[in-house]
Formats: sequence, C-alpha cells, structure tokens
Amino acid sequence: MRRLSVVILLACLSVASFAMAEEATPTPTPAEVSPDTPEFTPGDVIVIGRREPAEVVASFQELTEDDLRALGVHNAAEALRAIAGARVDTAPTSLSANGKNESLLSLRGFDPRDVIILIDGVPVYEPYFRVLDLRQIPVSNIAKITVMKGPTSVLYGPNALGGVVNIVTKRGSGPPRGTVGASYGDVNTWQGSGAVLGGYGGWDYFANTAFTNSDGFLMSHDFGRTRNEQGGLRENSDYRDLFLAANVGYYRGLTGLSLTADHYQFAGGVPFSMEAVQPGTLWRETWKKTALALHGQWAATDFLLVRARAFYTRFFNTITTYEDTALSTIAAGGDAVSTYDNDVYGYVLLPEFLLGDFGSITLSHIYKRDDIHLQDERGAEWNQFGAETYCVGGEYAEHVYRFDFTLGAADNVYRRTQTPTTDLGRDNDAVDYQAGLAYSPVDALTLRVGAAHKSAFPDLKTLYGANGNPNLKPEYAYNVDAGFQLRPLPQWELASTYFYSDVTDLIGKHDVGNDFFYENIDRAVIQGVESELRLNFFRGLLLFDANHTWMRTEDHEPHRLLHSLDFRPANTVFVDGRLRLPFGTELDAQYYYVGERRYELPDASHSIRTLPEYGITNARLSHTLRWDEGRTACEFFVQAQNVFDVYYQDSPEKAAAGRNITAGFALDF
Repeated sequence: MRRLSVVILLACLSVASFAMAEEATPTPTPAEVSPDTPEFTPGDVIVIGRREPAEVVASFQELTEDDLRALGVHNAAEALRAIAGARVDTAPTSLSANGKNESLLSLRGFDPRDVIILIDGVPVYEPYFRVLDLRQIPVSNIAKITVMKGPTSVLYGPNALGGVVNIVTKRGSGPPRGTVGASYGDVNTWQGSGAVLGGYGGWDYFANTAFTNSDGFLMSHDFGRTRNEQGGLRENSDYRDLFLAANVGYYRGLTGLSLTADHYQFAGGVPFSMEAVQPGTLWRETWKKTALALHGQWAATDFLLVRARAFYTRFFNTITTYEDTALSTIAAGGDAVSTYDNDVYGYVLLPEFLLGDFGSITLSHIYKRDDIHLQDERGAEWNQFGAETYCVGGEYAEHVYRFDFTLGAADNVYRRTQTPTTDLGRDNDAVDYQAGLAYSPVDALTLRVGAAHKSAFPDLKTLYGANGNPNLKPEYAYNVDAGFQLRPLPQWELASTYFYSDVTDLIGKHDVGNDFFYENIDRAVIQGVESELRLNFFRGLLLFDANHTWMRTEDHEPHRLLHSLDFRPANTVFVDGRLRLPFGTELDAQYYYVGERRYELPDASHSIRTLPEYGITNARLSHTLRWDEGRTACEFFVQAQNVFDVYYQDSPEKAAAGRNITAGFALDF
C-alpha cells in the first residue's frame, strides 16, 4: 500500500507537469543560452535565474576553491572539518569500527554509513562497509564542496540520514592553461600536483595528478611514553599515495555530455594502539580506487531538462596483519593478508519539468549494484556478496512571492543478490518523504523549516560479515530542521539552525556471551543547534567566519551503561580569519575545538571512558606574484598545522599529529 501511494503521487505530479507546461513561463532553450556560459559542471546544474530547491530550504553550506586554498588543506577530509556539525576523524563511530585509520565523515552525530558522498553527483562508497576514506580526494581536483544536512531531498535515494556531500571537480574553459604545485614538510613529507585545462567551441578538458610521500608524522612534545610508543615519529604512520584524474566534455548551452575518470592508490601503515599488550599491527599494502562516470544533460524542450549519469567504481584493497610492532613477520604463517575486490556500478536519471511560474517537478530513478569479493587470508576461499538498490522518487518545488516550498516522496528497494551462505534474508523496502519551506519577509532575512522521514538499509558487512545477521531491517530517522539566515548589512551574516532526529530500528551489537551479532535493537535521539557568523571588513581585506555546534545524543539501547552515542562531542567550534593585503600577501588562521567524547568499551567490562577535549590552531602565510598582465601567477606559502603542538587523540590510544610545518609554491600559467 505504501509503494502504491508513492507511485500514484509520482503519476499525479507527472500529469500535472504536462497540464501546466503550456501555461508556464518559458525556460531558456539551448539556443537562447550562450555556449560559453558555464551553466553546467558534471555534479552541479544551474538553470539561469534559479537555484536548486534543496539549497534554498535545507541546511546548506559550501566550501569554494578559494576557501580550500585559504584553509591550507590537502584533501576533502581536512576540508570538511570546517563544516558546522561535521566530524572527520579516525575514531570508531557506532558500526563504522574504522580499524584501518580511514578519515570518515559523520554529520550531526550520524554514523558515516548514513552520509551519502557524491563526486560530481555520483555516489561513491566502498560497498562492503558503505563508507569512503575522504583522504582519497585531493584539493587539486576540487572546484567546490556542498553539504546538505538534516531533511535533505529524497532524490538522493536512501542512506542519507545525516546528510549529503557533493564534491564538484574542476573543469577546463578558455585558452589552454597549466598549474604546478609542490611542498615539503616535516619528517620528509613531499607533496606535488599538476594540471592542464582549457576549452574551445563547446569542448572542455581537465587533467590532474597529485602525489604524497611521507615518513609519517611527529607527535606532540607533550606526549608521555607508553607501552608501544617512545615519542617523536609515530610508529607505522608512513605512507605514500598517487592520484590521477581527467575529464572531457562537450556542451552547447544546457545540452551536452562529459566523461570523467580517476584513479587513486595508497600504501601505508595503520598506527597501532599505544597501550595494548597485543596491538593490531596492520599495513595497507595495496589500496586502490578506480572510477569512471558518464554525465549527460539534454534540454529536450523549453520545459523539460533531462540529466543522467552512469558510473562504475572498483575498489581493490589488501591489508596485512603482522605479529609484532616492528612489522617483521606476517601473522598466520605469512597468510594474514586480507583482500577486498569490490565493484559498484549503476545510473541516475533525473528528468526535470521546468514550469516557470508554476515551479518545477523533478523525477528520479536510481539504480546501484554492489558486488563483493572478499578473501580473509591468503589461500582461503573467496566469499562473494551482492545487493542491488532501486529508488524511484519525485520532488515538487515552487516559488511564490517570498516563499519557497518543496515536497517529495520516494520508494526505495534493497534486493539481496548473493551471499556465501544459503540464507539471503528478506529484501528490504522503505518509503521516504520530505517537505521544506523557506520564507523571506524582507531581503535581509530568510526563515526555514523542514521535515523528512528517511531510511538507511543495512550494509553488506552487518548482513553477511563474521557477525552478520541477514534478517536486519532498515533504520529510520524522522529529521526536523528549523532555522534562519539574517544579513542586515552586506558585510555580515548570521545563521542558526535547530535540528532534531528520532532514529528507530538502529542497528547495534547484541552481546551473546563473549560474542555478538548485529540486530535492530537500538533507538537514538539526536538534537542540537548550529550557529554561524560571517563578517567582511574593508571590502574583503579582513574576513572572519565562525561556527559552533551544540549537540546532545541519547542512546536508548537497554543493555548499554552509557546513555549517549559513542564519540559524539557536545560542543565543536571552528573559527577562520583571513587578512588579504593589497600587494598580494595573505595571512590565514583557523582554530578547531572539539569537546570531550565519551564511549563505552565493546567488551565484557562495558567500562565508560572519555577522550579529553582539545583545541588546535593552524596558520598559513602566502604571497602571490603576478605578471604577463595577470595571466600568470605564482604563490609562495608556508603553513603550520597544530601551531602550539597540542597533544590530543582522535581515537582511543592513538595519538594525533603534533606541530607540522610545510613550505611550497603553486604556479598558475
């Protein structure tokens, strides 16, 4: 009955769209749009005179290319720490145990599995765990990052309880250009990048490469000796990585096609526990991700715009377990090498009916297939898992006077296709719905309110892993947002949002003696307030941005002693200041504060522990020289992370990096 109601709603929306189209104000056709106007990037569509509805009524933040440079970050993981309500670290969060030292994103207290990561509008995730290590995306390939939280659009599909992040990659335009950058930092850390880009006659191209080679990181001088660490260079923190990417496209106005491809590979250590008697000693020997995506957009008529994406991503990962902290002997007689050979492929289809004064209707059809090939140790039998996700949805958006309104619904199906055992379990289905309203009584003030019922399916690890349960059901969240944005003067802006989520059928660990299995046994409540202040003095000479998130979580699982979700800080603060002098010198500084994080040990003791609060400061000084009438520029910079060498832990018994100083240059020619 629920699925039938959604189908009826979508059919009514489609019929209404054709009925109103004849009376609607015409939308610019491809012939009316200049071919040189950058109206489209693969993951970011802008129709002239209109913003995406989700950006108007949702909790929305954006990091531009200029923001990424000023922050001095190297990858998407470091960049997203500046977002209100975001936590990017290596700590375990609920089911994302994170034993591989990956940088995972949590939004508003939700597990990283419940945050959708898009690259140019394409979902990217490792399909066994349904997470993505965000260090895999260097800033040299990023044009901007958009983050939508809370009651987001149903068009993104399931598994977005916390929100959606879209990383938009760079594209070329205009005459051929090139960029080259390099830096050197503490403990022999080399980083470099290069790109070529351009476009002509509707064609555009961009190619980029980036690499890092590092002996690891130094711990703070305040670090005290432990069982497995002596101080100085962190044991097993060395790594090297390589990134390659390219895209090419042809667009005439709002119609065109583009192809993107990228490859990432990593090899490095996993810093082990500093106190454990027998710490896990792991080395990520081969860590590869290869992705292809085809993006298309077709302005079929004055009122119909069709967007489509087809994608394929392969993850090939091997991780080796050693018997000792010197990493001299591989465990299990040399066979302790786990291999993951996993694939994700599918498509996204988004026909949008542009109805002028009557708003717009966007329909969506999403298909994803996950194929897992897993070998627990060298010579062992390969285990195979599989699942498919189908999503059909629709969203209506309207602007009337000073009101913006969205209403959407989607039907999601999760079909299990393969498992090593005979018990596949039952397929899952869930209906999501969402509504949002924004009102601007005056130009300087916008009020927003939104609500959504969202679902998240089990991942393949919790279904069929060592402690899996094929009978798991979807998790559900009722998300509510209410906020305002005030801009009384062009120089300053204040925004604040209250958020509330009631999560049911939360998947947790059901203890049975000394073992456990996964079960829908938990319920959680998450609520909080995000606030942001932006100031602009002297026409951009001095910029100031600060955000604060207060969050309270409640864990209602009866068997737990800790009645809040693990590792969720009550308070986080980010402050960013930028001084831009007219002769090309710029000084940027940031402060990050994270409150204490409590957690319950996952063993028979159920002891409650606390990671202390911390605050770190980063700074960057740069000077840019320009010549050739401004067409060529070279920036020289020096930057320091954790300027005051504060000791802290992102994860239990694992020290984070102390002070790190880097110097380098970036040439644009």
